[in-house]
Amino acid sequence: MGRFLAGLAIVAVLGAGVFVYREESVRIALQAYHRALPCRTPISYSIGEIDARFDISKTAVIDALAAAEALWENELGSELFELRESGVVEVSFVYDRRQEVTDTLGEMEGVISEEARDYDRLSAQYDAKRGEYLAARKAYESAERLFDREVQEYEREVSYWNERGGAPRNERERLEATRSALEREQEILAQTGANLNAKADAVNTLADALNNLAASLNDKSTVYNKVGASAGEEFEEAVYESVPGQADIFVYEFDSIARLRRVLAHELGHAIGLEHVSDPEAIMYRLNEGEASLLTEEDRAELRRACRVS
Repeated sequence: MGRFLAGLAIVAVLGAGVFVYREESVRIALQAYHRALPCRTPISYSIGEIDARFDISKTAVIDALAAAEALWENELGSELFELRESGVVEVSFVYDRRQEVTDTLGEMEGVISEEARDYDRLSAQYDAKRGEYLAARKAYESAERLFDREVQEYEREVSYWNERGGAPRNERERLEATRSALEREQEILAQTGANLNAKADAVNTLADALNNLAASLNDKSTVYNKVGASAGEEFEEAVYESVPGQADIFVYEFDSIARLRRVLAHELGHAIGLEHVSDPEAIMYRLNEGEASLLTEEDRAELRRACRVS
């Protein structure tokens, strides 16, 4: 009786072990199957943890994954991936220094862009004010030269009549009228000169503001470049990792839906066995440098190789 109960206990333990490890065993079997017969049946994936600091919804992630998998599926003409509650591949968004750098750069880009717009507006104002000042100064200098010639002519005539003991009455009246006109002209020139100085002050004030803004932009750009450089040239936005029983896509950086789709397409490519290619524009290039949202010829060739189709 004791041996019978002991046997039941062993069976119970084995049953529990099978139940606990059944899901992992299934995943290991599926991984082996996908390696042996790639692209024959869809690889299931699920959504893991999405750190709230990425500011992206689960729905947006699912939509991005759908667009990413469609790149490969449309090319091959068959279903390569499927979304499940618990998939062989789990997609998670992990917030670390990489996304901190991205967020910092994004914030700085906003500030720098705003200051750059301010600089452009201020520069346009400066150019307009300086143009007005230069035109006014040219007109003032021309009027000043004309006034000087008129004064010289007046003084020459006064000297002429003084040397002759005085001018006749009609000449004295004409010279007096000329003197009064010159005095009024001098007052106008003085006011014009004061206005010209005010315009010069306004231009100089704008120039100072423009120089200060340029210095601020330069400082911020220097910091921006240093922050960007600190990320390194091999800034890894996501990674695909696989061990027996579990495969993961960890996304470390998100700054736009368009780039996210390329990143997810790249990692899903690894999930079906694709390797890196040499074309920098390709989805499967080692860095996400391209802008195109379509597969390149090297992507297509690598897909055919990995899926063993001609």
